[in-house]
Amino acid sequence: MKKKIISIVLTLGLMCSTCMVALAEGDAMPFPSTASQMKSKGAIVYQNGTDSVVIDSNDLYVLADTLDQFKYAVYSQMAQMNTYLTTEVRGINLTTSNDIYVAHLAPQDKVDPKDIEFDTLLEGVAATQSIPYAPSEYGYEESTTLYKTAAGFLTTDASAGAEMIEIQEATEGGISAGKAAWVNGELILGTGAENQAYYNQGYTDGLNKAMDAAHIDYVYHTHTGDASAGTGCYTKRTYSNSSGVHFYSTWMSSGYRHWSVQCNDCLEIFTNVSEAQPDWKNRVKSHPNCPAHPNGWTIGCGKTSSTVEQYIISFD
Repeated sequence: MKKKIISIVLTLGLMCSTCMVALAEGDAMPFPSTASQMKSKGAIVYQNGTDSVVIDSNDLYVLADTLDQFKYAVYSQMAQMNTYLTTEVRGINLTTSNDIYVAHLAPQDKVDPKDIEFDTLLEGVAATQSIPYAPSEYGYEESTTLYKTAAGFLTTDASAGAEMIEIQEATEGGISAGKAAWVNGELILGTGAENQAYYNQGYTDGLNKAMDAAHIDYVYHTHTGDASAGTGCYTKRTYSNSSGVHFYSTWMSSGYRHWSVQCNDCLEIFTNVSEAQPDWKNRVKSHPNCPAHPNGWTIGCGKTSSTVEQYIISFD
């Protein structure tokens, strides 16, 4: 019996010590204690020879205060993690209680911790890392609809290009590389996959937008230089076989007119050119056997007025 009594006292002492550590120094419970509502008084003493058993009502008060302090310590720690128990119909409905919910924004109607069963309190602790799906749990109005812009930003504006979305748990790909988070009790490490996808999409959209706004002007080739001097585009020599002949002398013989003609280029003289000769007209007009000689320059740049010299790209 003595061993049992000592065991009870040690347990109570340990619980008191644990709760006192959990509570901040000078922190007080903002609700009526269980001990203040107890009616027990005095003590019961049982004596059997040298053995005695004492049941003291003060022990019950200590036990009641210890349990209250423990509940309040847990409840306060949950509040530090932005997790609250409330009777407001919102957030997450607990399975251990039909009328208590878990919220991540401080509710108007907070639950008195001493009225909470231990299993409900523990379930509330487990829900500290839960993800609520209602926008109101993130500070938005109850009827708020969320959208995602084309650039990937969260908005409440249903403008053109915005996509309506629902709140979901974060995934490894949705978190920046190297960033960690607790999601519904699971510790995940971000890979940055969605960041890379948005970067690629932004690059593609930016390139398409730039090309849509681009205008191309063409600068065509214009011949320059002097044909007589062989400058600029005039780099190709031209040659003349004969520039014709001129009369050197003429006479009449045997009823035909005879000429002596001289080539204007090589100065060769053809004598006795007669109307009776078959090629007399050609001989009079030109000298087809005159050696070729340069007489000017022509276009040698290899370009035309349709040749594009320059592309000028401008953007709106």
